[in-house]
Amino acid sequence: MRVVQLRKFKGFRRVFVIVIICLVALATMRKFSTRNITVQKNPVPYGRNEKKITVGFHGRAGNQMFQYASLIGIAKMNNMTPVLLEITELWNMFDLPISTAYMDKSGKYTEVKEEHTAVYAPKFENIISKTDVYLNRYLQSWKYFENVKMDLKQRHYKIKNELLEEALPYVQDIKRKVSKEAVFVGVHVRRGDIVHERKPVGHIPAPIPYFYRAMNYFRKRYSNVVFVMISNSMMWCQDHLDDSSNVYHVETGDPYIDFAILHKMDHLILSVGTFGWWAGYLSPGTVIFYKGYPKANTTMSIEMKQTDFIPRHWVGL
Repeated sequence: MRVVQLRKFKGFRRVFVIVIICLVALATMRKFSTRNITVQKNPVPYGRNEKKITVGFHGRAGNQMFQYASLIGIAKMNNMTPVLLEITELWNMFDLPISTAYMDKSGKYTEVKEEHTAVYAPKFENIISKTDVYLNRYLQSWKYFENVKMDLKQRHYKIKNELLEEALPYVQDIKRKVSKEAVFVGVHVRRGDIVHERKPVGHIPAPIPYFYRAMNYFRKRYSNVVFVMISNSMMWCQDHLDDSSNVYHVETGDPYIDFAILHKMDHLILSVGTFGWWAGYLSPGTVIFYKGYPKANTTMSIEMKQTDFIPRHWVGL
């Protein structure tokens, strides 16, 4: 009888520990869908004469920004009308100037799928199809939307005013503490899930020396520079990275506000990940990226093409 009770107790304790771990994970997880999603109220039905093209969304905000941008660029390459069929969290960040649509009841459409991650495929330049087109997978190359670069920056990826207003107090608080001539450099530190990747895909966090080199890059160029650090692991940043008087750690609890703050910076230091990548792409200033990503001799490093993923003018350290 005692053995049975002991086993029950051990089983209960094991379940209790698992529940606690899950609760802690949920409490510390960055939430990427914290706002109400609003979709355009005048959807365009499928079936009109012009060919339409849409995209399937995968991943979170950074990945979805690649997919949406590629949709806009590829649509222009092929003289098609871009529409959205699926809900995307990008409505939380931007007032996207695009129509939503319904799939044709017959379900007839041509799926065009990328074969390799972060590799530009010329086949998307000339899509031959008698039906509407459905783009699939991640489409992570700036070359897919280089032809609509300014349109993306000026219309599609114009951050919502409410997010800019929520980001403003964080920036103003720092500006009150520094001189008017200060140059603001945003530092995006992505850690979280990529630190303990289960499968050896190739994700790797940027190492500590990289951030010091990147910050020194700007210190050598500007006599009055301020660093604004944004991270999903701020405690790690405070323990391991530069804590000089001109370094400010900003925690908002909302990744969309984080993005808006990075958007207000003069220059950017990126770590890894598509969320930071897009902050860099939309930045008018100098962008520093970690060139040790992805990890060598992994699936990602073998498959992806760095020049298709990283814009030419970014500075790798």
